Amino acid sequence: MGAVSGLDDDDELLFEMDVHLGSTSLVDVQLYLMQYPLRPAWRPYSTDEAEQIRFKPKANRLEMDIPLDTTSNQYDEHCCEKHRIKKFTLKSSEVTQSTAYAIGLVRNGALYLSRVDSMFHMRPSISHVDSREDEEDREPVEEKKGGGLKQLNVKVQKKETEAQVKRRLTSYAHMLKQENDEAWKLLTPHASSAPITSHICDQMTQATPNDIKMTLDKAEYLEAFAPAIRSQNLPTGQDGGFKLEDGAEKIDPKVLAKLPKVLAQLFKENPVANLGNIRAWLATVPSAQPVAAAGRASDATLHNAIVASGAFQRVKGVYLQVSLGDDQIDPFRTVLIELLANPAKDIFKKTEIKEAAKAKGVSITEALFMKVMKTLCDSKPGGFWQIKMSC
Repeated sequence: MGAVSGLDDDDELLFEMDVHLGSTSLVDVQLYLMQYPLRPAWRPYSTDEAEQIRFKPKANRLEMDIPLDTTSNQYDEHCCEKHRIKKFTLKSSEVTQSTAYAIGLVRNGALYLSRVDSMFHMRPSISHVDSREDEEDREPVEEKKGGGLKQLNVKVQKKETEAQVKRRLTSYAHMLKQENDEAWKLLTPHASSAPITSHICDQMTQATPNDIKMTLDKAEYLEAFAPAIRSQNLPTGQDGGFKLEDGAEKIDPKVLAKLPKVLAQLFKENPVANLGNIRAWLATVPSAQPVAAAGRASDATLHNAIVASGAFQRVKGVYLQVSLGDDQIDPFRTVLIELLANPAKDIFKKTEIKEAAKAKGVSITEALFMKVMKTLCDSKPGGFWQIKMSC
């Protein structure tokens, strides 16, 4: 690993620990990470003193009622009554996870990781202000004496098309109605020092019974931690942490013959894939079962099997289709792949890419540029582009 990471072989190893993932005793426990973007760490909310915590599982909405310190000299007891409150509500907004997050606890020299089910940003709600303003704006209705005729409202609804139904079901108004219709589920808060909290922490630090199989090669594993370290740092004759001339084991010729067609399905959905992605695909997708044996081969043997047909190539630890069979896309895509394969450079500016295309006599529109770049690369700050390292 010293050669892959670029570290000196004589670097002193200071500490190492076992890592345990996903305790099986947490089957009925959901873990949520709550962040408070409007408060610094030194000035937290008094969440341990929450009067009520309620949750809507389907809408994934959480609210906390936090009491105010009415004895504080910062509490204005002389303000108008409609703004005088004894508590405030923290309301959640769900945060999209760009990757998998985990909660880690270190005990007895080992690291225990438990997957985070969801992440929330908690901010104060001002719904109490809105509701009081609505009450003030509401005009009193006088009751009319006597009978008389009553007006009936008749609603005629046109039949919706499938596309209209889809838009309605994904609209904000529909999702808001769904959330409002769902009943709150009251939760019982427990302080961080409570016995039940300590019990859950004990559950989170129970070792998993079986070892987890490593599906990434050394370079892919390192890439997950340090994206800047690339295959050009590997010793000559290696690519992605394994020797390409290795792989004496053989794969059934019938499997080899079927492999390109099966892999084409993977790359149709995921234009960039590493060995770990390919192994997972071959092991789990029903249509890939006829060639699943290839996924159990060594890294070098699987690599040789992937590139044998000439339909796929490896660039800096990931695999791409050589051609899509599209006369509009392929010329620029070929130029881009040649550029990305340059072992001396990892990131490229837009102007560099366009100049490379111009030098090859390939004209591109802005729409074509973005379409190809987004399938093969990730955008980086400063207008740079870098090849994706996985699906």
